[in-house]
Amino acid sequence: MRAQLLSMQLKPIQSFSVRRDQKPTVNNWWHFHPEFELICIIQGTGTLLIEDRAVPFFDGDVFIIGPNQAHYCRFDDAYFIGDNCQQVDVKVVHFKEELFGAKFLNLPENAKLKSLLKQSEKGIKLIGVKGQVVGRMMATVLKSEGGLQLLRLIRILLEIAGEKIEFLTNMEPTVGLAFYQAERWKHIHEYVQQHFKEDIKVCDVASIANLGVSS
Repeated sequence: MRAQLLSMQLKPIQSFSVRRDQKPTVNNWWHFHPEFELICIIQGTGTLLIEDRAVPFFDGDVFIIGPNQAHYCRFDDAYFIGDNCQQVDVKVVHFKEELFGAKFLNLPENAKLKSLLKQSEKGIKLIGVKGQVVGRMMATVLKSEGGLQLLRLIRILLEIAGEKIEFLTNMEPTVGLAFYQAERWKHIHEYVQQHFKEDIKVCDVASIANLGVSS
């Protein structure tokens, strides 16, 4: 299965998207998009599959997926027992770096925000108890509109900036559609699918895809 390019559908009055997912089947296949994706797991457990990594997630976890990183959230099998899927609660924001503009990001007051976006290109996970705080802040973004919604998104990113993080992948951001349609991506995808509950090593993934570890 090849990663699919996911297009964000924005209204004319929107420059970024925010939503609440309550079904474990939403976008639960390999996909990528040019936007950053801020994910807050309010309720739900499973595994975030991203590039060459499989990262378990639990209630309160917060991630930022970088542009053009292949990924998806695979909820645990328990959520799919019976005819109806069990409910989850996930808040998601998609935004491009262009949302802020180069002049705004280069202001000295925004050094932490600019640094966060740079770090997030490889995908990051927030470490610590801030996830609950971010979850409450995400709720206010959902209820807002216009300039206030944008300001609240910036406030969340500033809340995350400077906190302890974990990088989600050792791979450099890939170039997008051409890479994910290549045969080597198919091999990486199949390996991660089969071994996501194990400790996946970079050298093993590189060998599967016929790449050097530094690639």
